[in-house]
Parts: sequence; C-alpha cells; structure tokens
Amino acid sequence: MHSKHQVLWKQVGIYKAVMSSRYDMKPHKELVLGLAGKWCLGTNTFVFPWGEATTTLEDVMICGGYSVLGESVSSPLKTKQQVKVEKKLREGHKEAAKGNSLVATHRAWMDYFMGTGNDLEHEAFLSLWLSMFVIVKYTSFQHIGKHAFPIAIRLARGTRVALALAVLSTIYKDLSLFKDRFFGSNVVQINELVNLFAPFRLVQVWAWERFPMLRPTPNSISHGEPRVARWHKLKFYGDKEQYILIDSHLNEELQSFARCLRASELVGLGSIEQYLPHRVAMQFGKDQDLPGCVARCNANPEIAWKNYSRPIRDAVLYVPPRLFESDVAEQYSD
Repeated sequence: MHSKHQVLWKQVGIYKAVMSSRYDMKPHKELVLGLAGKWCLGTNTFVFPWGEATTTLEDVMICGGYSVLGESVSSPLKTKQQVKVEKKLREGHKEAAKGNSLVATHRAWMDYFMGTGNDLEHEAFLSLWLSMFVIVKYTSFQHIGKHAFPIAIRLARGTRVALALAVLSTIYKDLSLFKDRFFGSNVVQINELVNLFAPFRLVQVWAWERFPMLRPTPNSISHGEPRVARWHKLKFYGDKEQYILIDSHLNEELQSFARCLRASELVGLGSIEQYLPHRVAMQFGKDQDLPGCVARCNANPEIAWKNYSRPIRDAVLYVPPRLFESDVAEQYSD
C-alpha cells in the first residue's frame, strides 16, 4: 500500500499521519489525567499557575502529521461516481460483517479487502485507518465506521481534507467531557461509563514536546521518519526573523502556519470547538498580551467552516527567529 500510494498520500497531506500510525507509543495515563484536571472548558486551554497553554493546530500538524488545509471533513460527496463508490463500500461493509455478529470488525474488513485486487482496496485501507486512528467513534472503536467512507473516498481521489481540525476538535471535546465528569461539581458515579475516543497520544506528545522534564529520553530515529517518532525542533522557525506578506502565492507551509495563528472554529464530525491561539501566543514564539474575547461562529458546520476557511489577505505574517525567547506584556504579568 505504501509503495503504491505514497505519492498521493503526500499530495493530500496524510503521508506523515499514516506513517505515524505505525508506532506503538505507550500511554502515560497519569500525565494525561494531570493535564485534564487543569483543562478550562471556556477557553479550551490548560490553566497553569504561570499562565495558559494548549494543544494547537500547529502541534496536531507537526506532531500528528495532519493537514490544516483542504476541505471540511463534513463536506458531502460531490459526484455520482463518488456516491457509487460509497454504496460499494457499504455493500462491502455488509459482506465483511457476515459471520461476525453482523459487525464489520477491523480484522473482518482486512480479510475481505486486503490483497484481493479489489478496485476499492485503497479506499478500504483509508477507511480502516480513519476509523482506528483519526476520527474514532463509539461505533468504530473496534469496527469499521461508515462515517469514514466519504472522507476516504475524497482522499483516495486526490482531494485534500483538513483532518487536523477534526482531530483537535475531538481532543478539545473529550478533554471538556473528561474534566466536567471527573473534576466538575457533578462527579459521575464510579460505575458510570464515559466513552472518550480522542487521540490523547497527541496530547501526551504535546506535553513531552513542551515540558522536557516530563518526558523520557527520545529514541534515535532515522532521517525522514514522522515527528511523533523523533521530537526535533519545529520546522517553521529559521535563524532570523521574517515578515512575510500574506497573499495567494504563499507556499503551503506558510499558509498552514498562518491558519494555526488565527482564532477560528474547529469543525469535526459531530463537534465544533473554538480555537483560541492568541491565548497561548508564547507557544508560537510571540509575546503574550491580555487575550481578548472572540465571538463564536458555530451555529452550524457550514458557518463554522466558512469562519475557518475565510481567506487571509492584506496581512503580514511574523515568523520569529528560532532562538527567540518570548515574554509577557506588563499588563499580562500584573
């Protein structure tokens, strides 16, 4: 699958994300639990005695390999041919479920499609990957989720999808649910089940990236492997500061960085979470001032997506030098 489709994966911005899925990173439950206790539902940030911090789109993009550019995950299929492919995947889902209590498990799905030469083998692989690692739902925790089919179809046909938003939206949503259920005023009963399916390993990697004292010694990794396997310095920052005029000719890397800096709405499948990077400006190498309030644009996924995807024009992007040490404004420190 890798040798046949790696060029396409790079084109649609999922190559590093797919490669990162191969790594078995042991969960550090105590670390994630400790962070969840400091989560603020109103700002989607961790509130520490010294200030705020959070997992940002930049972290999800660099540590997870997901793209911040492309179509919304909730966009519908646009052609009759794509709809026809989805119908075939659903038929395959039904066939794979035979003999497994009418459920298409991951193993049954692979047995049905893998190595068969089926025309939809690539779409089937991407559906499996999305169900297991990216947009996990209760129905896809151990089974193939039909919600992944439209996204897999678009990716397999060369359409980039902004998966980073869906991933971060799910992380924010589940952190809020976890904080409310276990640290809020109405603590759940011990025997009550709370389903959380966000990829918290990204929160763990984020903590290891940002707080070196909390992390183990990283492994030595070969050149070209994903960020999740090596933890080197962030790639956006050079030795000298840069002021870059934002226009339609901005390259993909800087377009992505600009998206990470702008307050917006994160559109996931069934969730819309507010993204407030100005509250954690120091994470982007900028001085932290008192953060202002940002009005919500989350009436529905379409409005939220327009808020996120609106063009960035007539602005200058400041990229700080790699060794710049950010600080806080005087009124913030007061």
